[in-house]
Amino acid sequence: CTSPDMQLICGQGDLFSAPGTHFCEVGLVGHIQASPGYVTLKSKDPLEHPRVEPHYLSASVDIQRMAEGLKVASEIYKQDPDMFGLDYISTSLGWEEAAVKEFVLQVTHTIWHPVGTCKMGPRSDPLAVVDERLKVYGTQGLRVADASIMPVIPSTNTDQPSRMIGYHLADLILEESRDAL
Repeated sequence: CTSPDMQLICGQGDLFSAPGTHFCEVGLVGHIQASPGYVTLKSKDPLEHPRVEPHYLSASVDIQRMAEGLKVASEIYKQDPDMFGLDYISTSLGWEEAAVKEFVLQVTHTIWHPVGTCKMGPRSDPLAVVDERLKVYGTQGLRVADASIMPVIPSTNTDQPSRMIGYHLADLILEESRDAL
């Protein structure tokens, strides 16, 4: 992989601390996953919620990647235990591979940056929902301009690419309105 596959984020938090205490919390974000999920319709009823199958950590490579990231985070953590608060990770895990992987499985959760539920691609792609102009196939006057059109999750937070998609749509609309004149 030539793109970063892990991000360390730091912020004030209290994940493992006693109530009322504050410290810098280190978190991991896995940017590249081998465990893709999916969203499908349950029925033709537009009021029925879709079936969402995230499949978090269903591929062993994702668990291994998060375990390796946890070890890196722990090394940072050890630099100043007072700043980071209770040294929960290094005192409770012992760093046996199975324990680290089990810890990853227990504490990993989403940070709600899903992508690809409304894939952009050519009409010939059976999974594509929107074209290069962000128009939804089979409809008129409907476009999608958010992270859902990204075919794969980028190796970054999704807010900036989503803004770029919005700016791109604005340019497309302006271009089409000029052409209509």
